[in-house]
Amino acid sequence: MMKGLLTLTTLCLILLLSSCADESLVPGSSSQTKTPEPASIVGKWNLQALGMITNVKTYETTLDEINTVAKTNTQVAKMAAPLNTLASYEFKEDGTYTFGTDTGKWALSSDKSKIVLTSTAMGTQELVIESLSSTSTKLLGKKYATVQGNVTTTFTSLEETIAFSISLLPMAIKMTNQSELNATTSLQGYTILKR
Repeated sequence: MMKGLLTLTTLCLILLLSSCADESLVPGSSSQTKTPEPASIVGKWNLQALGMITNVKTYETTLDEINTVAKTNTQVAKMAAPLNTLASYEFKEDGTYTFGTDTGKWALSSDKSKIVLTSTAMGTQELVIESLSSTSTKLLGKKYATVQGNVTTTFTSLEETIAFSISLLPMAIKMTNQSELNATTSLQGYTILKR
């Protein structure tokens, strides 16, 4: 009887002490769970889709859709031709980037809502980070004003003109009627990248 009482007392003491143990030492306890690091733009990315936000509608098309339409539509094929060299992006930890054949420096804005790219080919550009996860990001380009579908801005370089033309691909593929273009007063292209 004494041996059974001693065993029962030992078990109770073990349970009591283990319930008072420091939670931080217990694997998986809430105090040991770390806050996940925010997703980083650093790394290699591939072009997944292009989009165009207008005041009328948002148009989005995947790279696969663009390539399929380009096989039968010569206008889309001409606009899409530069995509083959622009389909890969790499943001390196040392603050340099490669975007197709373009290279330069990148930095996050002070509030980390934009990526500022600087290169000799494109000058300085700001891309708004609309979303960023470990596997996907959506980057918004410059916003342009239009009058009945005609851009009212002067492009500063051939590269900017090409970039803008490429961003028109979703509209060229997805737009269903001329009235949508005529009612457009603003355009803003975006890119979706995946790892």
